[in-house]
Amino acid sequence: MVDDMIWGKSMNLGRGIKRRIKQNLKKQYYLFNFHVNGRFNSKRKYKDVIWVVGDGRSGTTWVSNLINNRKKYRFMFEPFHTIEFPWLDKFKTFQYIRPENHSSYFLKRGRVIFNGQMQNPHINRNNIYPQSDGLLIKDIHSHLFLNWVDHQFPTVKKVMILRHPCAVALSKMRLNLWNWPHDPDIFFSQADLIEDHLSGYEYAIKKAESTFERYILAWSILHFVPLQQLNKDRLHLIFYEALCTNPEHELRRLFAYLGESTYFDPELKETLHTPSITSRVHSAINTGSDLINGWQSELTREQIKKALDILSVFGLDQIYDETPAPNIEQAERFRENRAENK
Repeated sequence: MVDDMIWGKSMNLGRGIKRRIKQNLKKQYYLFNFHVNGRFNSKRKYKDVIWVVGDGRSGTTWVSNLINNRKKYRFMFEPFHTIEFPWLDKFKTFQYIRPENHSSYFLKRGRVIFNGQMQNPHINRNNIYPQSDGLLIKDIHSHLFLNWVDHQFPTVKKVMILRHPCAVALSKMRLNLWNWPHDPDIFFSQADLIEDHLSGYEYAIKKAESTFERYILAWSILHFVPLQQLNKDRLHLIFYEALCTNPEHELRRLFAYLGESTYFDPELKETLHTPSITSRVHSAINTGSDLINGWQSELTREQIKKALDILSVFGLDQIYDETPAPNIEQAERFRENRAENK
């Protein structure tokens, strides 16, 4: 029995060593890959660069597929993923960058990504049109430096997708193995972010006790900041619920912003009803359940009440309330009023 215990411990130790070696090799490969791409890859001039940003489980991959339905773009999957890529080691999770920040570290990484120089198996995982003239990038960790990109890379066309925070939080809780960041310290440990946007909002932390409530708090901060910074000319908003209920109107608006044809062709309709690769078996599009109302029957009244209480701290209950549909007009008024005062 003692021998079996020793053998078991040895096996676990061996697996642990192998895992660390594998992780270290992956890290070294990604670091080498970044520097080689940045130095030797030609700075190809893409005709258009589009950046789709949204919280995880908001439909960013789906919207990206719709944009690329016409096969015009090389697709880059989450190149600013701080957990995945060690060459973002100085990026905090949900990094905030002031628009006037000229740090060579941030600028170099921005250039390599927005010039399309980065070639990597993870980033290229969904790239089926590598020779396209356009570049389409999607991210779920980048809300807090949208304004920085707007200033430092002004030709990038930015799209932010919003989905009801209750639906987002519920979806993340179902996929808790994906380790979604939700610790309030991620935000309230960033001095520049507090000084510029979150001073006086620290009390919101006390309202977010459960994992669900912390997801709501994270959603609130991630959207509160860019909505204060960027008006409709600098950032296009698309709402998940509106895209589900009135897709033709929403896609015409989106393509008009991107400078593309607003023709709603049959292939686009087919893509609209095709699950993205990041959808899961319990996703509404796969189960046939209601795409926008489902969360109402799965959350308690108390959970919804607490979510709205957190949203109200930031004034975002003007946009999303206990009903699934967003108040889009109020969202535009919210950001226009805030952006004008910045």
